[in-house]
Amino acid sequence: MKEIYTINKVKYGKDKKVKIEYSLGENEYTISSINPPKPELLLALWNLAEDVNEICDLHIDENKVLDYIQIIGVSLSEGENGTGVTISGLKKLSKYSSFLVVNTPHLFDGTENEDQLIPFKTLNKVKDLLRECNLYLNGEYGDGYQMDLFPDKKDEKKLKKEKKQLASQM
Repeated sequence: MKEIYTINKVKYGKDKKVKIEYSLGENEYTISSINPPKPELLLALWNLAEDVNEICDLHIDENKVLDYIQIIGVSLSEGENGTGVTISGLKKLSKYSSFLVVNTPHLFDGTENEDQLIPFKTLNKVKDLLRECNLYLNGEYGDGYQMDLFPDKKDEKKLKKEKKQLASQM
């Protein structure tokens, strides 16, 4: 029987490690693993880029969002307003070879306050990510291939092509 974990935070960064903070019952755990994630876990993260663009009013053309925003993590909490979600990403800067850290506001699924309510489509994407994290914690890893979240300039075209290929398979 597979365990169902409560995910508190998930990160995937430059070091290609999956880091998940989770709880099971009253116990809390953190795993930082080099076991490669399935492509679906990475896609679940990357699919949140459009939401960050919209929530944070970045106004990036929807066809170019994945070129400019890389999602690096999602943090979750439970409270009186339901589940709270903050999505963290990096926005590529056009003038500099650096990134701007972008965090969404902490939005909730159970609030009546419209300016704190997480969009329904974003919530569904977060649920997809949580499902993939649970699969990962239950030992369902990728095939050993890991995509580079922060490619060198020469590898950017290759990464864009790989992302599009993976997205078309979903």
